[in-house]
Amino acid sequence: MPNGSILREAKSIRFAKMDDVEFSELYQASFGVLWNSILNSYFEGEQEVELAVNRLLGYL
Repeated sequence: MPNGSILREAKSIRFAKMDDVEFSELYQASFGVLWNSILNSYFEGEQEVELAVNRLLGYL
């Protein structure tokens, strides 16, 4: 902006509109917040969380 401030523009989080890079960035950012806020109290590591998620989704 002319006064030096930054104008932030919201982006859609519709998965159908995201490419692989955008989805990966959103997933990693979301995972980081969840890990730091909640998950690190229940799991020993991030890989353990990924395994639990995959089991819940039926991938393993």
